[in-house]
Amino acid sequence: MSQHKRHALNACNASVLIVAALTMLTGCSNSGTSSMEHADGQGPIASGGSPMNKELTRQQAQETLYAYMRRTLQAVPTIIALDNTRYGGAGGGVDTCDDRIDSENSPIHYYDSRDMQVAEKTDFADLVRKTGDVWRSWGWRVEERENSEKPNRVGTSPDGYILSIEIRPSRFAGYPPSFTGDTPCFSPRFRHDDVPVPTTITRDEP
Repeated sequence: MSQHKRHALNACNASVLIVAALTMLTGCSNSGTSSMEHADGQGPIASGGSPMNKELTRQQAQETLYAYMRRTLQAVPTIIALDNTRYGGAGGGVDTCDDRIDSENSPIHYYDSRDMQVAEKTDFADLVRKTGDVWRSWGWRVEERENSEKPNRVGTSPDGYILSIEIRPSRFAGYPPSFTGDTPCFSPRFRHDDVPVPTTITRDEP
């Protein structure tokens, strides 16, 4: 083999070794980091993206969520109430934050779905936009989901709570937008806590 060919072969082998080494380093850096630390120090983020708050109880989570709903009503006068009568007085519950097999040990979150009672002659699309503007004024991250009815607004608070308002499909155009809430993830040991769920939420304090 000529000296020129030997140099070329050595260079090629070196390149292969470098690529292999980089691949191994990348794999090592990804191992053991299946959960990210939340920027606010609330603990690891579950696979669903919600911050895990180890100190949060189900009661605290639900009460904070209801408080954010009530605060929204206070800031948007055309919304009279949020009601879950159509859902049999429930309209919510707990669900796991990730898809692990041992779901009993998975962090959980509380969700709450409600119908809106609004003032007469309310422009529903305008209501959605104004509600999103209110959340943004609080310093929340507000976005519009692509794969949902539009307009819609999803607001995420700095402490990980989510409120969502969405226009109804065209076949239900005469009905006010839907309204849902979601909490950060908390420990599964609070799964079976019996926390009262208000049938109707108004702008007045309970």
